[in-house]
Amino acid sequence: MTQPASVDPARTPAAPGPAPGAAPGGPSRAPRGFRADVRTLSLLGVLAVLIAVGGITEPDAFLDTGNLQLVLTQASIIGVVTVGMTFVITSGGIDLSVGAIVALASVWATTVATQEYGFTGILFTAVAVGLGCGLVNGVLIAYGGLVPFIATLAMLASARGLALQITDGRTQMVTVDSVLELGVKDSYVLGVPPLVLVFAAVVAIGWLLLNRTTFGRRTLAVGGNAEAPGSPGSTSAATGCCSTSSPGCAAASPRSCSSSSPAPARTPTAICTNSTPSPPPSSAAPSSAAAGAPSRAPSSAS
Repeated sequence: MTQPASVDPARTPAAPGPAPGAAPGGPSRAPRGFRADVRTLSLLGVLAVLIAVGGITEPDAFLDTGNLQLVLTQASIIGVVTVGMTFVITSGGIDLSVGAIVALASVWATTVATQEYGFTGILFTAVAVGLGCGLVNGVLIAYGGLVPFIATLAMLASARGLALQITDGRTQMVTVDSVLELGVKDSYVLGVPPLVLVFAAVVAIGWLLLNRTTFGRRTLAVGGNAEAPGSPGSTSAATGCCSTSSPGCAAASPRSCSSSSPAPARTPTAICTNSTPSPPPSSAAPSSAAAGAPSRAPSSAS
């Protein structure tokens, strides 16, 4: 009888294992970070196309240093506002009033009475107006129970009307020398306008708040599930109120300096799982032994 040939385990090829990041039994998937990088690079690609079109059509005017500084200065105003909007959108809300708050903070900070206090008075007034409008939105939404769309739409109409009432439909002129000097090229740092530096500082602070603080983690958790981080009247409401107030403060920040010219986020599982209490065991639940035993009817005494 012929004996079967022995197989050497060292020479037997190993079965191919699943690719890194692939689900068991399913097709391989790209890592989460890779998808985020592709999405970010696509946005940078659109920006590069716009710059290329401007440089090809008007190379002398568009690529001029003064024009690039002007574009960066004007984009910084919207950029600072988007940092505050990041917190609102991350927490699952929306704010329609940021444009009107920018206008209100701008005209209120440049009134004749405010300019008498100099640059400090202008800066304080702009931030106070923006923060006040943001707090009104946050309180109405988090504690008043209003829909963010309705509350911020009402603030949009109110801020726009108040700005028109303050200016009486006329242009306001800034006469404070310290504010006017911000538009002079001598105040630029290495050719960078001051407002662009303010934008860079706000972006850095916003990134730290959202990614390296407890408030940022709670903001992400509220956006994933408003009931998970805490009770609706305490932690979730306070976090939503603060995140809703951030666009107002961010909208006021650039206007005080420009008068002269909130990877896909993941909800922290620890917050969501630990804060949700488990249901108490029912005392009326029958035991396994009692459930498996047949029921017996009481016998009558004979």
